[in-house]
Amino acid sequence: NGHVRKGYLTVDGLLYYYNAAGQLKKHTIVGSKAEGYTYADKNGVCCVSEEIRLAANFMMVHGTGKTLEEVKAAYKGTLKVESDGDYSDDIPKGMVIRQEPPAGSPDSNGVLCICISKGPRMVALPEVVGKSSKVAAEELTELGLVVRQEVEFSSEYTEGKVIRYEDNKAGDKIETDKEIVLIVSRGPEPADSDSYE
Repeated sequence: NGHVRKGYLTVDGLLYYYNAAGQLKKHTIVGSKAEGYTYADKNGVCCVSEEIRLAANFMMVHGTGKTLEEVKAAYKGTLKVESDGDYSDDIPKGMVIRQEPPAGSPDSNGVLCICISKGPRMVALPEVVGKSSKVAAEELTELGLVVRQEVEFSSEYTEGKVIRYEDNKAGDKIETDKEIVLIVSRGPEPADSDSYE
């Protein structure tokens, strides 16, 4: 009908958000001061829990696009900003999970306490077989895992390529901060020079 979808829209019981150009927003904070803020996941589905709405509102009102240090600087001389971290399966890493006192409340003893998401506690191991050990290690480190490498000979994989996980497989759910061991190829085993007289 020529009309561009804008704002929040419910489809099949799920809430979505479209910007002024009619584009579905994904993996970001959406909304406005008038409509209210929330978080749209990687598929564009908006979270409706009150906790996430409050966290999104705090980020947009107090900390949009700012580091924790910048938030502290913004309140320097008025409020002391203290922070800690906690795991969250819903709120992306680095985003505020909650605050004390809540938004709109009088400050408590001049201190604003915010809890920053450390990301999910459990992460799925990616497929790393055949990748360079450097690339695989970077992917796993980004997920919050500790990486250790061991080497062995392989005629199938060239030197420096990942052969397998030692005790896991792709798709396994692992707690962050845990050690993951990669078995990395040394290349083919050299011929036995003593086999000829």
